[in-house]
Amino acid sequence: MGSYHTEDADVEFFNTTNINCFDWPEPEDADALIQSYFATVHHAFPILDKINFMSQYNQFDRTSANISIENVIWLGTLNTIFAISAVHAHLTRSPNRGHYCDHLIYVARAKTLCLDQGLLYDDARVHTTSAIGLLCLYFISTCRLNRVWTFCGLAIRHALTLGLHVRSEASDLSDYDKENRVRLWWSLYSLECLLNELTGRPSCISDRDISTPLPININEEDMRPGQPLYEVQEEIRHSSERTNRRSSQSPEDLRRRPYQMPIGTTQPLAYTFPVLTLPATTSTYFIYRTQLSIISYEIVTQLYCAATIKETWAEVQGAIKRIDGRLRSWRDNLPDEYTLDFDRWDEPDWRNPLVLPRMGLAMLFNSSRIILFRPCLCRFEGRMSTQSEKSMDFNQQGVQLCIHSARTMINLIGWTARNVEKLYAVTPWWHTLHYLCEALSVLMLELAYQAQHLPAEVAYMLDDAKKGIRWLIMMSEESISARKAWEIFDTLIRLVAPRINWSVYDLPTTAPVPLGYNWRPWRGIPANTAFPHLQTNPQSELSEFAELDPELDRRRQVSSSSAAPWPLHTFGYQPSHTYAPTIYGQNLVSNPMDQNRAIQMFGSIGALHGHYDEPWHHMFGASRPGVIYDIQGGGAMGPPPLPAIAEQDNGSENSFAGNIGAGKFDPRYGPFHAMGGGK
Repeated sequence: MGSYHTEDADVEFFNTTNINCFDWPEPEDADALIQSYFATVHHAFPILDKINFMSQYNQFDRTSANISIENVIWLGTLNTIFAISAVHAHLTRSPNRGHYCDHLIYVARAKTLCLDQGLLYDDARVHTTSAIGLLCLYFISTCRLNRVWTFCGLAIRHALTLGLHVRSEASDLSDYDKENRVRLWWSLYSLECLLNELTGRPSCISDRDISTPLPININEEDMRPGQPLYEVQEEIRHSSERTNRRSSQSPEDLRRRPYQMPIGTTQPLAYTFPVLTLPATTSTYFIYRTQLSIISYEIVTQLYCAATIKETWAEVQGAIKRIDGRLRSWRDNLPDEYTLDFDRWDEPDWRNPLVLPRMGLAMLFNSSRIILFRPCLCRFEGRMSTQSEKSMDFNQQGVQLCIHSARTMINLIGWTARNVEKLYAVTPWWHTLHYLCEALSVLMLELAYQAQHLPAEVAYMLDDAKKGIRWLIMMSEESISARKAWEIFDTLIRLVAPRINWSVYDLPTTAPVPLGYNWRPWRGIPANTAFPHLQTNPQSELSEFAELDPELDRRRQVSSSSAAPWPLHTFGYQPSHTYAPTIYGQNLVSNPMDQNRAIQMFGSIGALHGHYDEPWHHMFGASRPGVIYDIQGGGAMGPPPLPAIAEQDNGSENSFAGNIGAGKFDPRYGPFHAMGGGK
């Protein structure tokens, strides 16, 4: 109940036993799905050799009855691509999307063609590794976390068997083949890093075993089989000398240099990749994302492993400070066209082709900072008998950076949250829901602490949380996981809002139930009989109130997505659809869940965020000074409590900012104004 990811029990049974795995969609539909995949997935995860794949796609005989084993696996790969693109079409409510379960048909064909042909048991090959990697992308795009975890482990094992993790000096491999293997490896690596964050499970990759270079910064259309891409070995041997003379090199030299990793290093890989300002190509976004994934991997493996429990808090603080230095170094070396700073009020220029890659990097950067500083967002009283003023200053500033990164994430998502088409425009588009839930978790936790770390920003944080929950409602029509996330966070905000004497009466109390969702309302929850309307299917309520609010009509909602260019106009944070009229839900005075259930759900959300929290029960304890609990949602707040940490903060913000990279608070611009980069 505490997970928003899609589990087997959440999906209605769909019989795939009579599916012909050799069927094709209509030619125009197949072309559209292929084009969608390469437009929305490939640049962020170049798992496929695009040139060879498209050559086979254009030459494949769709009527032949005699198909080789190689072509059978290729056909399974093709159906996986169809499935991924079909999921994207449904999430964005594309007017050309097919049946709501068409992606299940495509992936059923893919599993029959690939897995039944011995792919799980045969020796590893590059094309089978790519096929498994694409199945990983399908399952992560549908939030089937346990399945993608299993398949990603298999794909990583195949890649390690092939030696994709080490630098290849094979003379019989062309530069083109080597580069495609490099890109396949780093795609799987980035996916593994994401899964480590989402599950909290240990990785099967060790950075100390990796010596493969980062991808070369080249336009993909310039890559051709047989074309030399890498420098000769003699030049590679002296690449470190040329690094010192970088200023005298031509842009072509910088573009072509393969970023070789030192051999035999005992340091984590995050120390070793060169920080270069790269000219913009179609590969630049993938390279920068890979570098951030390397740092994010180090955050998870150093701060969220079991061994961290044995370390002192001072050692943990040192690791946080050291890793944040790498994050800031990476950010500060980005070229101007890839800056992570987005204005809070002025809408981005959507005509700029780099605005979406910039936004994707800014989201990943802020996500990394959220998990990096998350250990500071807790209560230290009772855990440490003594703590220096410097340590308490670090904790306070770390909390500010964590919360401001979460609020920055909400702002970044807000620029695209006008409708789902734009919401999923930032690639990889399946990260959007995770980013939103990650930011909401931080905001909910701080509100549960009664905003004791940032009391001056409590209204802003609640407002950001409401925006995120409204966006989850918008996403719920086509996403089972978004619907589950709304169920969780809508419950939590109604729990924490009374703790700060604030109102959530303006939030809708229903959300769409997506087709195929085996919806299980919380009928078994005790002490909720006072709210029988919450135990009914929201679809019946939508029909009941459709006359009051035309936006509640599902058919009108589905057809509301527009493919028109993004206009430049004043941005509004409200989503395009509101699924409950203003008059609905006025009788709601508290959360329908009882206290024990609320504690259980809140604890399961925070369970993966580290080992620095007290038991979650303290969030729902007695009233604290300055907060009156029998006034629910009154919109007024008493004087905030003075936390012990804040009492020791003697104006040390500027000194900490120099070490950690925090943006200084300026009341003229709201709680923070350096959006995205935190400069």
